[in-house]
Amino acid sequence: MRSTTRTAPRHVVGALVAGLALTMAACAPGGEESPVDEDLDQVTLLTNFRIVFAHYADLYGAVEEGIFAEHGVDMLVQPGQTSADTVAQVAAGTAQFGIVDPVSGMVAIEQGAEVTFVASRFQSYTGSVCWSEPENAVESWSDLVGKSIGGATGDAFVTALPLLMEQNGVDPDIEVITLDSNAQQGALISGQIDLVPTNAVGLADKELGLAEHGKDIGCFRFAEHGAALPGFAMLVNNDLIESDPDLVQRVVDAYAEAVLWGLEHPEPAVDAFMDAFPDRDREAVELDFGYSEAFLDSVATDPELGVFALVPEYMDGAAELAALKYDSEIAAEDTYTNRFVEEVPTELRNP
Repeated sequence: MRSTTRTAPRHVVGALVAGLALTMAACAPGGEESPVDEDLDQVTLLTNFRIVFAHYADLYGAVEEGIFAEHGVDMLVQPGQTSADTVAQVAAGTAQFGIVDPVSGMVAIEQGAEVTFVASRFQSYTGSVCWSEPENAVESWSDLVGKSIGGATGDAFVTALPLLMEQNGVDPDIEVITLDSNAQQGALISGQIDLVPTNAVGLADKELGLAEHGKDIGCFRFAEHGAALPGFAMLVNNDLIESDPDLVQRVVDAYAEAVLWGLEHPEPAVDAFMDAFPDRDREAVELDFGYSEAFLDSVATDPELGVFALVPEYMDGAAELAALKYDSEIAAEDTYTNRFVEEVPTELRNP
């Protein structure tokens, strides 16, 4: 029987330097080695960006709470670089699990990456556009017509917009103005652009920044208006699925428990996140972590599979977007499985 002894959390403070090889050694925030229980399976999970979004607070808190250890897992959550890099690291076996944008994952799988999606992070799409002036408010897809949007080159949400507008019967007549992300807020405040693309679970910095200028923020969240795309999702190395499906199941079970624990215990979750990233603004972290609950499930959820399942309709939409953006021919069903979320205890997958 596996030990359920709780071990000290293994945090890596701050972002990884680009190109730096990932270390599998356990390090505490102060740089001292954390005790490792040899009865626990060592697992590394990479996030999808070097700046870790606050919605990951539940995972950091669950590590400290001992939730993963109770499932026989010594979990290390580390910042990745990008979704594409995280997929590459998981495919190479440097990390066992990763959370990424499904479109990036699908393209990588088509190119030979040996990974499979096994659970959703957010079932529904987190893309949105936001405004600061009431006259630029968007209440429907047709309201986007003729609007100017300031987005960085290759911005995923801007790229998805034409497809989403067409899916909802609207001509994608928008003006995209290329702007670095650091310049978008100033351009929005000055009226140079009407809208900015925003990750709806990373909205707080824009909200607080606009408030400093006496402006309120408004957002059109694509998922609330029929966007048939998935949010972030968890993938795993295929060799691990073949060699140790029990470990994959235990990680997925622990992950589901961690997410629900975070919803019920937001303060200790944020505390753990702030321990790992003490330079972050706590008010912004609390706001962003609070936003994430709305994207956990969706109207497309199959009650039998629950809130962590990968929704076929949405995964098909991701494959369609991959075809539009990257000329991909990948079939969505070749990139994911719900076999593990089907085995998650009912009380966790249908809270």
